[in-house]
Amino acid sequence: MLRKKHEIKILKKSDLDFPQKLKELKKCPEQIYVMGNEKILNDYMISVVGARDCSFESIKIAKEISEGISKLNKIIVSGFAKGIDSVAHNESVKNNSKTVAVIGSGLERIYPKQNSYLIDSIIENDGAIISEHSPSESPQRYYFSLRNRIIAALSNVLVVIQAREKSGSLITVKYAEELMRPILVVPGAVEDCGYTGSNLLIKKGNRSVNSFKDVYDFLAENESLEIIYTNPVIPTELLDVYNAISENGNSVNDIYMKTNLNINDIQYKLVLLEMRGLIQKGIDGLFYTNRRVTRF
Repeated sequence: MLRKKHEIKILKKSDLDFPQKLKELKKCPEQIYVMGNEKILNDYMISVVGARDCSFESIKIAKEISEGISKLNKIIVSGFAKGIDSVAHNESVKNNSKTVAVIGSGLERIYPKQNSYLIDSIIENDGAIISEHSPSESPQRYYFSLRNRIIAALSNVLVVIQAREKSGSLITVKYAEELMRPILVVPGAVEDCGYTGSNLLIKKGNRSVNSFKDVYDFLAENESLEIIYTNPVIPTELLDVYNAISENGNSVNDIYMKTNLNINDIQYKLVLLEMRGLIQKGIDGLFYTNRRVTRF
């Protein structure tokens, strides 16, 4: 059956709806392409990732964990690949829950083709399919490792179902570690090479989970992990200084060069912005915009 024609939207890094969590990446995409509900991309998400060639036992536990997450009304984000990714997206759709698929090709060149049937269901359930590549781009091998950094950044928590010692899931883990995202790992038999990567992650100190209950217990213990990204309301009289501060940090002199305001006025406005929690001063002496608010 042919997919319905869905609108492709472009979100630029400067747009209000651009996923703020992606800006934590060292190499944040300048824009992303979206089919479906772009509004959910700043919401709390749990990524479920794992092997393409997965065991029956891994499929079983991936279904249980994904179903449980969906019934909590949490958004699952995954990579749309065959195997564990497909199971995660399928369970979300089956439970009328939102899911985000990050793909390694353009949105007009859906890959893998055998998962195309999921597109309509994901969008009808208010989910989204996203890519950083232009719509007509064909899949390339290195696009998939690039995709994995986006999955890691969108995630508030990462769940690894099955990973070999050298697998794409471990690339996602590497980015999640850099971003300080919690990592939960399903263990496997020591002698099973399909779980070598998973077991190494647990040995490194990541939390072992054997069921959805274990995932739920972790979430219950860590309610403060939910991060809301907001677009703050800036008082008009402070906008000139606030707009002169970039996410990469700016000195008082930088702000003076951009605004041509009196230095005393700049310093006064910086104090007011800091008091309102809209900016923060780094240990390097630079000022940074502060768009992230943590819910406790």
